[in-house]
Amino acid sequence: MKQSWVDQLNAAGVPKCTEVRKGVACFCLESQNLLDSVRKILELEYYLQDVSASDFQEGYLLTYHFAHFEEPGQAVFRVLISHEHPQVPSISSFYQGAIWHEQECTDFYGIEFTGHPDLKPLLLVPEENLCPLRKDARSKKSFLDIFPDCKLVEAPPPPESEENAGGQESPEEKASKKKGSGKSKVQKEDDETAQDSGQA
Repeated sequence: MKQSWVDQLNAAGVPKCTEVRKGVACFCLESQNLLDSVRKILELEYYLQDVSASDFQEGYLLTYHFAHFEEPGQAVFRVLISHEHPQVPSISSFYQGAIWHEQECTDFYGIEFTGHPDLKPLLLVPEENLCPLRKDARSKKSFLDIFPDCKLVEAPPPPESEENAGGQESPEEKASKKKGSGKSKVQKEDDETAQDSGQA
């Protein structure tokens, strides 16, 4: 894949490519940047291969694959949207083939593609609203575990260390207490024992 093509996409408003491997360039996009990026890739004469969705702890991930009849490279756009507001712009005005892909994602995940011409169920019964591919909390993987280089979400804070777990003192707390008392607990006990012996 020509690096100049990746640079052209970045110049069009696509965030920096997170990975180029074996002719595949991956781009992590905010939903508001999706249409501009799709417009640019259409101008470069790439065609849409598919649109798919996945359910992660952080939200729903939309994945768009594009390829070219003459260029060997493939572009992958990733867009993460929240569970609370599962909306993303439809790209069907640029690629009519996206109509069915987006309908399928709506069937299985309940994602709304704003601007879609006819977002009726493609495979499932309209009245039931099943969304069968949504996962329960225990089954969801973290987006960052699968795509650690895709900067769509902040990395979670590091887990509390075993040393600090269970109410144990941190090294800073220990140093502060030692500095304030001037003597350790063992030293205090030895002083008290010696004082009692002298009184006897």
